[in-house]
Amino acid sequence: MSIRFQVSFFCQNCGSKFRRHRWGTGKHKKYVWQCINRQLNGVESCSTKPVKEKELEQAFLRAMNKVIGLKEAFMKTLIQNINKRINNVEQEYSMEQIDSRLTELQQELMSLVRLNAKTGLDTRVVDKEYSTLAAEIELMAAVFVFKTGVDVREIL
Repeated sequence: MSIRFQVSFFCQNCGSKFRRHRWGTGKHKKYVWQCINRQLNGVESCSTKPVKEKELEQAFLRAMNKVIGLKEAFMKTLIQNINKRINNVEQEYSMEQIDSRLTELQQELMSLVRLNAKTGLDTRVVDKEYSTLAAEIELMAAVFVFKTGVDVREIL
């Protein structure tokens, strides 16, 4: 099994990113993750040794199995954290402010989509901004539902 990681790993020794690197050729080929600082500047700059990809995959699977095994406790904590955040926002904003903020966020989201369509902005920047706006819309919508019992997503 091979897991393709779509995240960044950072060196705990120097803080640099890790990069995937192939060692060997043919049937002796294997992949390791190596500190970029060490790879470019040598052992003097960072003493962290390369990590075999197979070991990284195994560690990832162990961690995921722990999360899955602790799913009930994890979900309970997640729900508690969501409720805390909703309660904080609920206390901070009146219904009028929530409604107004939802309208503002929708307009910002549409402006971002239009701007991207016209200019072809860097997708990473657009995706990050879109995700930020969408997350705040979801939070405000959840507070609206919590306060009124009406699912605002059906209205939007």
